[in-house]
Amino acid sequence: MRRPDDLPCGVLPQEERIQEELMLALSDSILRVIAGLGPVSRLRILAFLHLLEKPDSLRTRLEVGASGDLRLTLSAEPGAAQAQKH
Repeated sequence: MRRPDDLPCGVLPQEERIQEELMLALSDSILRVIAGLGPVSRLRILAFLHLLEKPDSLRTRLEVGASGDLRLTLSAEPGAAQAQKH
């Protein structure tokens, strides 16, 4: 158990535990929803998550139609795949 000095300002151990349980429940719910999607939708979500994690590795283009429709296009930067190999 952490000492009170080690806790973030204003966070009690019980609050921290509840926050962790909520995050785990939310993660489980999201994973179940994603598992029920089709392969194309899962790939779109994966590409968007990749954009959030490594924004410099993707080119993005956001188009807004006259009707208000949004289209986000993600494409790999040339050479991004080679730069990520270890």
